[in-house]
Amino acid sequence: MPNIGQPINFELLDVDFASGSEYSLHGRSDLGNISLYITPQGIGGTIDLVTRVYSAFPLGGTKGTLIELLPDENDRSVCGTEDSKNRPEDTYCGKECGASVLDILALVTPEARQWVTDTWGWVGDWFLFVETHNINGAFINSAIPNKRVRVKIIDYTPDFDLFPDIYIDMNTLKSSQSVKQLAFQNGADISILLTNSGYGNINNILGAIPSEQGDPTTTNKVGIVEVSHIGPINYVFAHEVAHHFGCWHSFPIRSGCSNGKYMEIGRNTIMGTGTIVLYAPPYSRIQHFSNPDVLFGGEPTGDYVNRDNAAQIRGAFCEVANNLPEKFGVSISKSSTGPICTGETHTFTFDLFEGNCIDLSTLEYYNCTSGPYQYEWSISNSPAFTNSQVIGNAPSVTLTLPYCPLYLRVTVSSANGLTTTATQLYNCAPGVVCNGLSETPIDRSSTEIEYQHSNIQCVPNPASDQISVFYSGTGSTAKLTITDLMGRVRHNENIRGDVGKINLDVSALEQGAWFLQIEGANTKQTIKFFIIR
Repeated sequence: MPNIGQPINFELLDVDFASGSEYSLHGRSDLGNISLYITPQGIGGTIDLVTRVYSAFPLGGTKGTLIELLPDENDRSVCGTEDSKNRPEDTYCGKECGASVLDILALVTPEARQWVTDTWGWVGDWFLFVETHNINGAFINSAIPNKRVRVKIIDYTPDFDLFPDIYIDMNTLKSSQSVKQLAFQNGADISILLTNSGYGNINNILGAIPSEQGDPTTTNKVGIVEVSHIGPINYVFAHEVAHHFGCWHSFPIRSGCSNGKYMEIGRNTIMGTGTIVLYAPPYSRIQHFSNPDVLFGGEPTGDYVNRDNAAQIRGAFCEVANNLPEKFGVSISKSSTGPICTGETHTFTFDLFEGNCIDLSTLEYYNCTSGPYQYEWSISNSPAFTNSQVIGNAPSVTLTLPYCPLYLRVTVSSANGLTTTATQLYNCAPGVVCNGLSETPIDRSSTEIEYQHSNIQCVPNPASDQISVFYSGTGSTAKLTITDLMGRVRHNENIRGDVGKINLDVSALEQGAWFLQIEGANTKQTIKFFIIR
């Protein structure tokens, strides 16, 4: 494994909340990307170091096992959607449709559930959560801001017989009344059938959507995916969902920006490969959609003009997300200006989504929310909100950030008893000048596309009794401070800015997470380190 003997530090990019108990963390470093998925069944995820990929599988609690994943050079099963001759003209490239949420209903057939149980046992629900939600990590990695996918997973026995021929079954799925009913009941914009029907053996296909539904404006959107092929470095579920936005394979080339990319490093973006596989195998995908402005392994993940899935998704996402009206929902935004930094004061507010409910007798929508509304704002330094603090009960909240990263949550209740919650990570980006020291500070909060790397590094991290702190850009003198998660100072001292390194004894600190801050004339930076014994 690369970097043997030395820790690999990943910069936290964003946290995606599916619920209060299910969320994922996404980070990057010069060596690659990491995505961790936390559910009640455990913690696991994927570490992609470009030439080697590892998956962490939960063993309960915080324990897990790390296994290297190898591309299957012999597996040439692909997506069947590319056979379509009727592809809509590309009208979405370069547009930005704004913030939106896409709801997907994942329908797990009995044979798919049996495969999940036989293969994954008690962590089967964790597996399904990860492999249906990892598209959000791809959005974060690919600089696609303010757009999230919510997936509801239910067991479903089809009201029709599977052929099994994926093209025949897909047309039957599209006309199924039970699928339409479930989509309405769950407010789903797309319904994906998860099967284990052996389409790869019959059609040489692992997933597909109806050919005309590559047009984002079509309704009654559906798709079929083989559950046994949605695992790490496959991203088949995300691949089929992205087809609905008008994204296409790396081959053949279409006009516009909608093609995926086969990369010279021997990897594919999520939409990489095509019906004719001339490139790397399907099981070599990275958690990225093509974007020429984003690098992976030192290579651009896209090309200008015709390989920019990120631009296609940014323009078409809202069209697909509006397939069904939004239910009662809320999102958080920062209304104040300036960078996100510890000690800075900011105002946060929310956007309330259209409150639509469905009348199950008529399948028609009506406005189901009514004011006045009640609000509760809370903050925490943990995405699990294990030590949260209520900070306000008004439509907006103004606070001085006590620590960073900061997790902010708002719960809104309507007068007729409906409740919705949103949680947002605001990440202090290292290197940002705060406290008025710059006339033009740069805001690098969680919604920004670019990220900066810290000028501070702790080695080793995690540590036991000793750490070496490397730093730069502080000026002639600086102040070093160590605080706990509640902001209480446990150590501080003045350091020379021209030295660049200091050794610290941390044997008196308890096990857990700590913040180390260095503040000089030109910078104020904070990083997290861990004590494990």
